[in-house]
Amino acid sequence: MGKFLQRRRQTVAARFPLHLRPCVSGDDRLKESPGDYFKLVRSKTPPGDAAANPPAPVDIIDTPLPYADPYAYAGVDRFYYRLKKITAPIVQKNHFVWRLDHADIGHLKKLFLGADWDNTAKLDAPWGIGNPFLVYQAIPAAARYRFLLENSELIVSGITYGPVCLGQTATFAVKDQFWVYFVDPKDDVSVLEPKLGLETWETFMDRSIFGNDAYEAAYGAALKKLRPKGYTIDAIWNGARKDPNAWLTVLRHESNVSVMKGRQGGIPRTQWLMNYSGFERIYYDTVANFEYWSGDIPKLETLVFFNYLRQEFEDNFLLLLPEDERQKIREKWTQGIGQIALALEPFAGEEQPTQVKTDKHDPLLSLVDDIQAHMGEAVSGPPDRLNPHEKPDVSLNAPIESFDGWIEAASLLTQTRDYKFPRYLPSVILLKLTDGDEARVYSLIANRVYASQDTILFQDGQALPHLYTMSIYPTVIGGFPNYFMEMNLRQAGDFLRGLREVQSLADWNALRDRYGILRNDARLWATYDWFTEWNTRHRGIEAGYLDLSYYDLFDSVY
Repeated sequence: MGKFLQRRRQTVAARFPLHLRPCVSGDDRLKESPGDYFKLVRSKTPPGDAAANPPAPVDIIDTPLPYADPYAYAGVDRFYYRLKKITAPIVQKNHFVWRLDHADIGHLKKLFLGADWDNTAKLDAPWGIGNPFLVYQAIPAAARYRFLLENSELIVSGITYGPVCLGQTATFAVKDQFWVYFVDPKDDVSVLEPKLGLETWETFMDRSIFGNDAYEAAYGAALKKLRPKGYTIDAIWNGARKDPNAWLTVLRHESNVSVMKGRQGGIPRTQWLMNYSGFERIYYDTVANFEYWSGDIPKLETLVFFNYLRQEFEDNFLLLLPEDERQKIREKWTQGIGQIALALEPFAGEEQPTQVKTDKHDPLLSLVDDIQAHMGEAVSGPPDRLNPHEKPDVSLNAPIESFDGWIEAASLLTQTRDYKFPRYLPSVILLKLTDGDEARVYSLIANRVYASQDTILFQDGQALPHLYTMSIYPTVIGGFPNYFMEMNLRQAGDFLRGLREVQSLADWNALRDRYGILRNDARLWATYDWFTEWNTRHRGIEAGYLDLSYYDLFDSVY
């Protein structure tokens, strides 16, 4: 047993971190390097262990894919995990931080080494195998899933800030605004029966329609067998009502994607419920297995597989609703040419009952209320006063005399389809709002809606501009602002009234020119510096430099 445990620890070191590419923050974690960032890398050279044996410079083994054989690639018989300091400027578009301290190390050891492994499985690292379900089959699925859950923002950030989500065509598989929840491990059939009754692990990562159909059929059969009465609200993981990784907000900004913890931006049109096997599938398809240097065919396969997974997670969420509501909502969320995809995509568990009691008048809103009560504010965040479902009793014609007054007035224009202005908005506007010496930042985000995400061509033809909305966030969102705007509280009312009255692109451009900082404006770089300083001061180690590649380049046609 002692030799087995020793071998098991060596295998964890050799296997598990290979598929993470985190930055480890030194801010108050590594006391000798406050404010620094580090990358966890594999190196040919050892770290050293004392002043008499100082570490050699890091010599990175940069394999094309994380599971490629580092021994053969580097021509070595041993490699080392090292922390390499990041000396390049931190840019927000690809910056996501894994904060790690000694307590976290202890938790990871308990999580992975405190569980019973499959003693019959091969424990030598199977280099060159791109299927996580085969690579990690010896590690208990509950431990693997717990790691994904507790680091969900980090893992999803690996997707959203990576090369798979760069460019309008690449991101079109992602809807503009949605919330993500996770099936609790105790209720997740892919944790309770990891193989789902399938003969081979290859089915899990088979990106063909036949492989996905076989997976969905197996998943549906497992639901019927292991959860015959359907889900309760407790089937949603709530992070023990304290871990905000239990609720994520994901936003698409045309060419790039953002992810945040908690309930933000108002109630979205669509929502996801991710399960363990689906989470592992999507991470491997879009990050660990993604060959950004490959040709169009592999990238197209990745896109199609992502569409399968998106539909799976939307369907999982619909299983919480009454049976007679599911198909109606499914068809509402995916229209047009997407109806063909719906017909080809199995709805695993469609006939499952639900134990969640929702209001018949508005089951979706009722379900969101139940989820909020189940999660609690420590997970969801405080009430979203900028994007409320029920609007305050205020008038846009009244003067705005405080930031609270601005929040109430602005909330009349968020998450509503009563006005035309959302169809003319760029994806991301960063607004500087001042009151005397005090200044606050708000991000105005356009939430676009498309009939279907099941085509990579004619995306504008799929647009449903009458369903567009705007959300406002009291922070910096995204890494690619389209415009900076600046105004004081005395001007804020005129700006909001101007938004309300926008009827055309010309109307929007006139309003933008009044308050925006255009590309040729002499104030541009001073304004950029101000937002950079605010971002660093208020968002700390999460902040980075903003990319202006898409700045002042947006003209809507709707």
